[in-house]
Amino acid sequence: MRIQNNSLNYRAQQTETSVKPQYQADYKVKIASLLKIRLFLFFILLPLSALTAQCDEIVILGNYDKPPKIYLENGYPRGFLIEIMQYLERKLPYNFKYQLYPWRRAYKNALNNDGGIIGLSKTSQRETLFDYSEAIYLDEVMLVVLKSNDLEFDSVTDLKGLTIGIQRGASYGDLFDQEKNSLFRIEEDKSGRQRLKKLLSGRIDAALLGPGRTGVEHIINQDQHLREHRDDFRIVAQPFKRDPNHLGFAKTMNMTTFLQHFNEALLAAKQAGQIDKIISSYRSLSTAKGCRYLNKCSHQETTSR
Repeated sequence: MRIQNNSLNYRAQQTETSVKPQYQADYKVKIASLLKIRLFLFFILLPLSALTAQCDEIVILGNYDKPPKIYLENGYPRGFLIEIMQYLERKLPYNFKYQLYPWRRAYKNALNNDGGIIGLSKTSQRETLFDYSEAIYLDEVMLVVLKSNDLEFDSVTDLKGLTIGIQRGASYGDLFDQEKNSLFRIEEDKSGRQRLKKLLSGRIDAALLGPGRTGVEHIINQDQHLREHRDDFRIVAQPFKRDPNHLGFAKTMNMTTFLQHFNEALLAAKQAGQIDKIISSYRSLSTAKGCRYLNKCSHQETTSR
């Protein structure tokens, strides 16, 4: 019995000895495979994480004083363009950081690759400098005159001999840019309030303002002196320009891929009615009293296109 037990123990030891190397070899192969997979994922995901870090925050530049479209209030960006951008931001894998300045400075910063610029209209010159999104909003630029002025507008030739107040650094289209300081004079300033006060003082014959009638009302409502003279103003019935507004990036920033994603989110928001919903919420800023004085304001405001 003792010899038999020794024989059995010997065979068991042989079996155990032969199994251990095989098990250890299989284990090493599995460990090596796992390490290879981890290294593969590391080198694949590292560039993607770097790209995400690069694209995570995008600076959005804009006008600091064009209510209710876009403006600063107590240091915070406000306006329906900001709300539209915030809505789209939630649909995109990017964070937007807003920097609002006088328009000329915002435009200059955009040319210097500091960020994209919102509220940008197209001209032949600008299209050589910027890559554009699809139109976010269709702005109506209005001519405002004193009630004693019987000016009516049909074409830019109707401005012959007049002095027109405009936003400093702004463009109102190729034809306007060609004719300014030739067919008519321009007087630049940095805010709509300044423009309307120049109009009251007789320094200009007409002011270009927007967005739409609601924009004119908003400017008047924010200034006591302008409110007191509300009934001295008249908005010319025919808009001076229906101006699509875009998000633009200097071509040297190479943001075309981002703009493709942005346009997809923008189109989906338009189709869902979200853009018009945001814009419509600002129409209440135009009071019934103000509209009665300002040429019986129509409630047909501009919408996204």
